[in-house]
Amino acid sequence: MIVYWLMFLIPVIALYSPIKVEAELRRVLILLLGLLFVILIGFRHEVGGDWIPYIEIYNEIVKIAKSGSFDYLIFIASNNDFGYVMLNYLMYLFEVDIYFVNLVCALIFVYGVWRFAFCQSNPWLVLIISIPFLTLIVAMGYTRQSVAVGFIFAAIANLQKQKNVWFWIDILLAIIFYKIAFIFLFFGVLQSNYIGKFAKILLSLAIFTLIAYLMQSRLEFIYY
Repeated sequence: MIVYWLMFLIPVIALYSPIKVEAELRRVLILLLGLLFVILIGFRHEVGGDWIPYIEIYNEIVKIAKSGSFDYLIFIASNNDFGYVMLNYLMYLFEVDIYFVNLVCALIFVYGVWRFAFCQSNPWLVLIISIPFLTLIVAMGYTRQSVAVGFIFAAIANLQKQKNVWFWIDILLAIIFYKIAFIFLFFGVLQSNYIGKFAKILLSLAIFTLIAYLMQSRLEFIYY
């Protein structure tokens, strides 16, 4: 519990501290603090509501990989969150365990959220707001979703800086790790200055149709 409070209090102290540091030192401190967050999130142990399911996913991927059924692995990945499945497989090839899967996911999450935060006028306040839910619940409990969140926040930061190509790249990476991130394609279409109104309507309908298709099994589970 002390660690969680420290993760929250450090940005609070940075926000209200009367001490001003040079820009170069400030960047180094921000980098070190981000690295600390990556380590705390990535190397957590038995933390989060989905801890056991993620262990089971990793063990299943290892079992498939050891059997040599790469085609079956691709089939499993294609019918699930492709990026997350293949990341687990890559970590197996490097002969590391679930903690390094979580570490890579934590790095993506922290990069995206922090990049967005420091594009705002009051970055420390943004971080303070993000910690109770996004960091302590999503990043430490729902790994695939946290990767998508990281890419989405990076996409928004790129959109603010008018880096439209990188916006689309980040959104596509988010989708690879968590399909429901498809909904952010809709926002990308709406903000584009290169797509006509009629094309925006058609693309929006196509995106919503795709989202409905992807969520069909989940909706059936809710109804029945």
